Amino acid sequence: MEILTSPKDSIINVVRSVADKVESDFYLRLLILRNTLTVPININTLTFKIMSQGKNVKEITYREDILADRVKSGIEELNCYRENIVSECIGMEKFWNDSNIATSTTIESGKQFVFMGEHFKLLNETIVDELIISITYVENETEKVLNCKMPVIEYKNKNKYIFPVKGTWIATDIYSTIDSHRWCYNSEFAFDLGQLDNNLLFINKDYMDNVDFVHYGKKVVAIADGEVVDCFTRFPEHSLGYPNKMSKEEYDKLEEKYGPIARTCGNYVIIKHLYDEYSVYCHMIPESLTVNIGDRVGQGQVIGKIGNSGNSICPHLHFHLMDGKDILSAKGLPCYFTNIKNIFNQFIDLPDEDGMIIIAE
Repeated sequence: MEILTSPKDSIINVVRSVADKVESDFYLRLLILRNTLTVPININTLTFKIMSQGKNVKEITYREDILADRVKSGIEELNCYRENIVSECIGMEKFWNDSNIATSTTIESGKQFVFMGEHFKLLNETIVDELIISITYVENETEKVLNCKMPVIEYKNKNKYIFPVKGTWIATDIYSTIDSHRWCYNSEFAFDLGQLDNNLLFINKDYMDNVDFVHYGKKVVAIADGEVVDCFTRFPEHSLGYPNKMSKEEYDKLEEKYGPIARTCGNYVIIKHLYDEYSVYCHMIPESLTVNIGDRVGQGQVIGKIGNSGNSICPHLHFHLMDGKDILSAKGLPCYFTNIKNIFNQFIDLPDEDGMIIIAE
C-alpha cells in the first residue's frame, strides 16, 4: 500500500493572529492511495489528525459512504484538466486513466483511490505544524491501518517585496477563496487586482470596452530586483467584456501557435529573485512589456501595463509567487509585502480577505 499526496513533501500554512489565538490555513490538494497488493482492499475510514507541538488539536474522519461520493467527484474533477496543464493544476504529471482509477471504496489490485481537495482552517493557541493521514482498510477480512505524516510549515519569504502596482486597488480571488486560484498548484496564493471607479464600484457591464475600466493600461512594476527568465507579449486581447470572450476554438488555435502558458497568462513576465523565488505577472496589454528575457530589473521598475489577455474576462493583473521558473510545474508560494495598507490605514503584509481594499505606497 502506498500514499501519495500533492503537495508532496510538506504543506504551506498561512498563519494569522486572530484575537488571542492563531489561525492556521492550509490545503491538501490531492491524496492518492495505491493498492500495491495482489488482493483487493476496501477502505473503511480516512482520518486527518491536525497536530500542533505534538498534540492532536482536531480530527476529521470520513467514513465509507462519504468517501464513495468523494471518489466520484474526484474523478470528475481530474477529467476536467487539459492534459498539457495537469502539473500546473495538481503538481504532478497525469497518473490516471480509465483503467487504473477506483470508482468506489473497493480498490482492486493495481488500482488507486483518489481524494481531492481538503481545506483546513482552525483557531488554536499554537500554530499547526503537522498533518497525519490515517487510512483504515480491510485486507483479506483483516482491518489494517496505514499512516502518513506531513509537515505543515509557515513559509517566510527570503526577499523583501513591494506590491506590483501603485495606488488603491481591490484584491480578489485570494487564497481564502479555495474555489478560485487555490485549486491550482502553481498559483495557490495568487490574487487578482483591479480598481474601483469614482463611485467605488467595479464596473463589469455587458459590451464594455477595455478602456472603460479605470485600471486598464496602469503600470505594473517588479516587486524586487531580479532577472527576467520568461515573458510573452504577442497574445491578443479580448476587445470587449465577458460576452465577447474568445471561444474555446479560438483559444485552441492560439495555444497551438503560442503554447499553453500564453493561453492561460496572456502577455506575462516571470522574474527570478534571489533564493529561487519567482514572481509572475499576467494578462498585460500586447506589446506593452518593457523587458525581455535575460534583462536585469530593479525593484519598482515598470515591466508592462494591465490588460485583458489570455484566460481573462476583464482587464486585471493576476499576480503570484512560486518556487521555480516553469509555471507548468512550480509550486505556489505566499508573497508578503512591505508597503501596503488596508482601508483603515493599517499596515498589512498579505491580502487575506477576498475583495479587500489595498493601498500601495
